[in-house]
Amino acid sequence: MKNWDSSIWHGIVGAEFIRDELRIDDEELLNAVRRHTTGDVQMTTLDKIVFMADFLELGRNFSDTDVARQVTDDSLDAGVAWQLQFSLSRLVRNHRAIYPKSLLAYNHWVGGK
Repeated sequence: MKNWDSSIWHGIVGAEFIRDELRIDDEELLNAVRRHTTGDVQMTTLDKIVFMADFLELGRNFSDTDVARQVTDDSLDAGVAWQLQFSLSRLVRNHRAIYPKSLLAYNHWVGGK
C-alpha cells in the first residue's frame, strides 16, 4: 500500500466510525464524509459543501485563505476546483504521493469536466 498523505484517512475511517458506532447508514451522508478529504469526480452538493467547509473552517489560516473563501462564495464548484489545485500543488511541492482519486478529481474539476 502506498504511503498516501495521512490527512486523507480520517474521512474514510470517519465514515466507518459513523456507520459502526453511531449506527447511521445514510449513504449520502457517509459518502460526503468519505469524499471530504479526497474529493471525487462525482460529488453531490452535500459532498461539495462538506469538502469546502472542512477546508475553509474559521480555524484555517493558510496562504490565500481569503481568496479561497471568496472563490467558494462566488461558486461552490469553483471552490472545489480551487481547493484541489491548492492541495495537489502543496503535495507536489512537498514531494508527497497523491491519492489516485484526488488526481482524478483534480483532472475533472480543474481540467474541464
